[in-house]
Amino acid sequence: MQRIRRCGRQTHGLGIAEIVVSTDVPAAYNAVMATVEMPAPTVPKPSQPLLVPTPEGRMRFSRDTYHRLVEVGVLQEDSRVELIDGEIYMMSPIGPFHGALVRRLMKFFVKQLPDTLECSIQLPIVAGNHSEPEPDVAIVRSRDDNYQREHPSPTDTVLLIEVSQSSLPLDLGLKLQLYASSGIAEYWVINIERKTILVHRTPSGNEYRDVTIVQAGDTIAPLAAPECRLDVAWLFH
Repeated sequence: MQRIRRCGRQTHGLGIAEIVVSTDVPAAYNAVMATVEMPAPTVPKPSQPLLVPTPEGRMRFSRDTYHRLVEVGVLQEDSRVELIDGEIYMMSPIGPFHGALVRRLMKFFVKQLPDTLECSIQLPIVAGNHSEPEPDVAIVRSRDDNYQREHPSPTDTVLLIEVSQSSLPLDLGLKLQLYASSGIAEYWVINIERKTILVHRTPSGNEYRDVTIVQAGDTIAPLAAPECRLDVAWLFH
């Protein structure tokens, strides 16, 4: 019976693989160890260190480094993670009702938005050099290139929506501060448990000056598309 253990590390552009083979035989036989050097994936050398400490000594991932973690296989392309203020957060699993709300929002905005705006679902936006969140819904300005070379920036974005249950503390905390400080004009947080929408407008620093709560019986429309009035009762039906 054999047991094989493989572990790897990268040193000066080489991947070092150690393979240990041991057998359940008398002590007279020794374990065999082989060290094999093999080329590591070619990764462009960074123009700056991967992690640059802040003046307070905090280490943060840049967006460039974040993408390189995918290139070298540390993160998978389909990993449910997002970069918030230099830290990588695992996104909460999407429950059935959460998914239903996102689909209803998508159908509503696709039908109601003017041609100058379009709806993105769970796709990245750029929020500075250290953040690349993936909100549930983003209403962005239409472009002929469909953002082929770069994700939408805050100046391209007129509304962000997060559908929140277990993620509510993050969505009303760090994400709200990030969106406000980035100049996102309008931010909705849909509270699944209470069946309400917290509407944040007029960013100032890392907060919003105008906050209102809408619920069943109310309608709400984005500032950039006042003709798109969403019936809150319909959304939660």
